[in-house]
Amino acid sequence: MPWNRSLHPRLGMALALSLGLSACAQMVQVSPQQSVSDAVAVQAGRERILALSPAVSARRLAPVRQALNAARDAVARNDYAYADRQT
Repeated sequence: MPWNRSLHPRLGMALALSLGLSACAQMVQVSPQQSVSDAVAVQAGRERILALSPAVSARRLAPVRQALNAARDAVARNDYAYADRQT
């Protein structure tokens, strides 16, 4: 069976792209501050969604809001461990 020469450059290109993308992925490192800030933003989104639901009363939503406010306060004072526990 003869070697297909048109396949060789495609394999090389695929390998180069694969290695390049994996190197880029390794360079991206998320800081703990960014991770917690993202978690607080996600929690805020969940709180908004729950608040829009007619099935969720304000009384049931109160603990969610308290935890979210505690997490926001913790981020403001750079206490990322506490903020992470609240989200």
